[in-house]
Amino acid sequence: MRTKVGLIRLHKLMSERGVCSRREAEKWIRQGRVQINQKMITRLGTLVDPDKDRILIDGHPLPKTPKKIYIAFHKPRHVMVTRRDPEGRPTLYDYLKKIPQQILPVGRLDFESEGLLLLTNDNPLIDKLTHPRSKVPRVYEAHISPCLKPEQIEILQNGVLLEDGRTLPTRIKMRQQTPHSCRLHMTLFEGRYRQIRRMIAQVGGEVKKLRRIQMGPLHLKNLKQGHYRHLTSNEIDALIKK
Repeated sequence: MRTKVGLIRLHKLMSERGVCSRREAEKWIRQGRVQINQKMITRLGTLVDPDKDRILIDGHPLPKTPKKIYIAFHKPRHVMVTRRDPEGRPTLYDYLKKIPQQILPVGRLDFESEGLLLLTNDNPLIDKLTHPRSKVPRVYEAHISPCLKPEQIEILQNGVLLEDGRTLPTRIKMRQQTPHSCRLHMTLFEGRYRQIRRMIAQVGGEVKKLRRIQMGPLHLKNLKQGHYRHLTSNEIDALIKK
């Protein structure tokens, strides 16, 4: 937040300029990687004047404010949500080579999952949407075997105890069922590692296919796998106001 006219906290400015997230900025400051007017800064909460102070990160000037970019991407299965993979597996950035700006994903999808990913260089928005307090709804289409019984669905809706704590209540709608499998729409209000797969396993089922179809006001709709599109101004406004 800006506390005086023209002044802003250093870690917030670094995030706004697209260098890194606020958390990473705090870490870099503590590590002594940031200088203000040729003086190393390690104290968090330091105020700077973007127009007057000369700020260096690892000896390089703080970049100017980049043009904000917001991308919806349909991640295919067997694609890593990372910039590089030591095992040589494809990553989402293999599909985004025509985008010159450095953009980061808002949250993750595991290697076996597919669906909607939001990517942006708007680091304050990333911090906002990924903060636990935001409770941004994420809707997934899950194919499960065997088909869940009503009592199993009720347990999931009320929250299940995982090794990293109890999950928040979950909305579940049955879309299709057979004697041996079913297709559900599950709405989560948090984002944990492989959360749906672990929740389903906890009640005795197995996820055969998982696709994210919505995140907040954004919908996957008919966006093809491996393709991306730029968000509309209305979608961007809806995310920022979320």
